[in-house]
Amino acid sequence: MPYIRFVQSLLNGDAMPDDLDPEKRFPHLPEEDPVESAADSEVEVTDEQFKPGNRAWRDLRSSGVGGWLMFFIVTLVFISPLRICASLGQYDSAWEPLYATYPLLKTIKLITVVVGLGLICFSVYAGFSLWKVRPNAVRTAKTYLLVLATSSITLSCLPLFVGLPEQANTAILQVLPVEILIMLVYPTVWYLYLNKSKRVAITYGLVL
Repeated sequence: MPYIRFVQSLLNGDAMPDDLDPEKRFPHLPEEDPVESAADSEVEVTDEQFKPGNRAWRDLRSSGVGGWLMFFIVTLVFISPLRICASLGQYDSAWEPLYATYPLLKTIKLITVVVGLGLICFSVYAGFSLWKVRPNAVRTAKTYLLVLATSSITLSCLPLFVGLPEQANTAILQVLPVEILIMLVYPTVWYLYLNKSKRVAITYGLVL
């Protein structure tokens, strides 16, 4: 029996047999506790990493809904819908005297109202998605900006196809390029902001 041999070796003062020596029977046992080793190997986060000059601190300050991102959300939820409503009112007052002579203007008015209401709903939804940091919120906002730019240009060009006098079409063509450039300022600026902003990239998990 192994334990009898072990006792006999102790009583006789002999060396411990190899087959009973734990160090020789289990030569591959680790010297350190694996749990403690794993704990010691973890990287400790120090206060040095969160000093104002470090990347971690800059990323922390740049994350979250705030700054220009919050201003953009305010424009989507409040300012843009109000601006669309105001433009619908101006369109109606400008073309109302010509409805009897050019009936197609009423059709354009109906199209403009439907598109305007759709843009208002889309704008509020895009702003709410950004505010709640929902998945694909940035893509939704970019899509809204593209739809806004496209629909604004299209609606501005529609009066050219209702049979207005040549003088009226000429007057429209003279001011139309400037109006289109003005209409494109808002969607262009904010589309570039969504692409370049570090806050947007960090907040919505986009690749920097």
